[in-house]
Amino acid sequence: MIIQWQARERKPKANSENLKPNTYNYQEMRQLIIILTTVMLSSFAACEKDNSNNEVENYVMQLRMGQYDSNAFELPNFSANDIPALLKYRNDRQEITGFPINPISSMICHKCTLGMYVLWTIEGIRVKDVSKKRAIGGFPSHLPVVVRVENKKTDFIKQTDELQKIVADAYYNWWNSSKNFDKLKEINPFKNTSYSWM
Repeated sequence: MIIQWQARERKPKANSENLKPNTYNYQEMRQLIIILTTVMLSSFAACEKDNSNNEVENYVMQLRMGQYDSNAFELPNFSANDIPALLKYRNDRQEITGFPINPISSMICHKCTLGMYVLWTIEGIRVKDVSKKRAIGGFPSHLPVVVRVENKKTDFIKQTDELQKIVADAYYNWWNSSKNFDKLKEINPFKNTSYSWM
């Protein structure tokens, strides 16, 4: 009887050559760390760049959630620098409630679209810059409601989506007509229309 022996495959002994770190994996890890660091630094830079709009974003979020103090006697102290951030919401048709109105108003406004309220806020920035006496508490008028004025007669009109688009376009075109706010603030965005804030 013949017995055949099968030679076992010998495992290589652990030596210093087998314990060397894989240089390919090291290079990959190094590149990953560089990429992550770059992304993090870019994020921090972006946050710093957007800091001027944080107040606008917070304001809009509070209005959306009905958490803005409706008993406030003034609008936020925004400036012309905040107008581009506010204009982003000009076409927003979400209905909001519980927002502040001019305390000297004898009328009450229970609801409004976010877009119209933001446009009214922009008008407050413009009017406040023209005459601090005219914008009590930063409010540009009594209510965030648009009326039609013809022959010195004021007509109340329905606050429709179409009206909001007209107002939004008027303010967008007004803002983009000049880079000089000192010139812009003297121009009423409703100049070529029969509309006015109530």
